[in-house]
Amino acid sequence: MKATEYAMKFKKDMSDSEFENAVKETLFGFLSEVDELTKQRNSKTDATFIAIIKELSNKWNALSNLVPEINRDGFKLFMINEMPELKELL
Repeated sequence: MKATEYAMKFKKDMSDSEFENAVKETLFGFLSEVDELTKQRNSKTDATFIAIIKELSNKWNALSNLVPEINRDGFKLFMINEMPELKELL
């Protein structure tokens, strides 16, 4: 999904539910994309995984430009929180 598509979905989710749930749904979408891209690209190396995370982090930042309520670097910070070893790589 493109950042603009995520923005439209986020705004719809915001009207249907509270902010926290809308952010969670958006984050789950990004995490699904990590899985999809890993499979599509037949990722077997850490370098490919890092590239995917960076790509999606850039998309998240584009989304944050469209939806100011979303924190810039939020996806990157989430991934570092879940996998602290990524801190030096992202």
